[in-house]
Amino acid sequence: MKFGFVLTATVLAASAPAAAQSRTSDSAAVAFPSGERAALARRWLDTYNGGDVAAYRKFMEANAESGGTPIDARVERYGEMQQNLGKLTILGATETPDGIELKVRTGHGDEGTVTVMISRAAPFKFQAVRVEI
Repeated sequence: MKFGFVLTATVLAASAPAAAQSRTSDSAAVAFPSGERAALARRWLDTYNGGDVAAYRKFMEANAESGGTPIDARVERYGEMQQNLGKLTILGATETPDGIELKVRTGHGDEGTVTVMISRAAPFKFQAVRVEI
């Protein structure tokens, strides 16, 4: 199944199945960009993969840009994302103008891209997550 969404918004798209690749990788072994934006993206990923709703709420309260989508809505979408994707394994990571783009394998074996969108200037804040699986 191919779908995408931004964690701070609603489902963006749905389309044809994506072919899963047989490549294997351990998230810890993948080179991750350096810097404050990458560190924030890594903390988001660790919190997401932890599967703890209270920890995710705490992360959002401490790191998300103020305004926009309320924390309760972000936490609700986190639960939906966990259910749809499961744990994410990093296959690659690159810094982009939007944030940190992660090539991932979902807990269901599908591969795609998760972009942890982070403000461009300090103090760096979490903005959203764009998912393309």
